Amino acid sequence: MSFSDDRRARADTTTKRIVEAIIGKDSNALKALFSRVALEKADEIDNDIDVIFRTIGSEILTWENSSVASDEEIRNGKRSEMLRYSFNVVTENGTYHFFVIDYSIDIITPNNQGLYMLEFILYSNNEAVNMIPWQDRMQPGISFLIVE
Repeated sequence: MSFSDDRRARADTTTKRIVEAIIGKDSNALKALFSRVALEKADEIDNDIDVIFRTIGSEILTWENSSVASDEEIRNGKRSEMLRYSFNVVTENGTYHFFVIDYSIDIITPNNQGLYMLEFILYSNNEAVNMIPWQDRMQPGISFLIVE
């Protein structure tokens, strides 16, 4: 398996777990995907999870990941890898977009391993737009972005 295939497989696995938690409206399962660091720093994560559940509301018909980007750091023989990717979920009510920052491997700072950010993006017209760079949007926990 190539590095990109491995990254894609990890992103797909995490996305599947996110989608399953949303389908089951299982806030504990969704929270369990986040790193300890993200949970400690996040504000109102329980409320944010409820907002996602209420907004999506109906049954998820399909979901699909986009391409996966990554950054890797090796320090003193220990490795950390941040995956960045987006995925869409389609329901009877519409399509919803997510952007994920996931430290899928973090031996440097083990408490940072897991989801760092789950961004829920609502587009007013589903057209491609120039968004603020992810580095400027990065924050722990769940964030919401409305693009008009």
